[in-house]
Amino acid sequence: MAEGDWIWYWSIFVGLSIVFVYLSRKALILPRSHGFYRFFVFEGDTGIILLNVPAWVSNPWSWNQILSWAFLAISIIILLDGVHFFRKFGHASENEKVDDLTPLQEKIQQSQFKFEKTTSLVQTGLFKYIRHPMYSSLLFLGWGAFLKDISWVSVVLIIIVTIFVFLTARADERECIVKFGEEYKAYMQKTKRFIPFIL
Repeated sequence: MAEGDWIWYWSIFVGLSIVFVYLSRKALILPRSHGFYRFFVFEGDTGIILLNVPAWVSNPWSWNQILSWAFLAISIIILLDGVHFFRKFGHASENEKVDDLTPLQEKIQQSQFKFEKTTSLVQTGLFKYIRHPMYSSLLFLGWGAFLKDISWVSVVLIIIVTIFVFLTARADERECIVKFGEEYKAYMQKTKRFIPFIL
């Protein structure tokens, strides 16, 4: 890759990082919130995508490209399904109020995006099988981008992304137990985190 290309990619990465910092600004001061961990997933996925841009369309019929495109398609399908059912049945409310929160739990709740402030537990569509379709989508996105061109740098990045997706999901589950109580605990027993029937 030419030096000018690297400058361009780094500029895009820095620009997107500024956007992610702004969107995650409330969560970044709350290390136990799911938004804190999710920030690093955004950063890692962006890094892998930009690192492997030159290889996105090279050797289109190689095993890694075919598997990569399959993962990327799965990522989009999961995202669309998850967002649709989350918005339709989650009944998000800016004025969501959960009783008996600790000060830390209140700050975490306030750090969430509006669409995350659901008042109903969604158990329809993919949510019937997995608890975290949106995080699953980010996981498949990262692995799909990683498979474009496997290198030691991309291996390190995908390990970081995978770890932070798991940390994000675990933090989100703690928050959902506070919000939905026994209903969410029962839901956890019936579902997987990211891949139906498997993981």
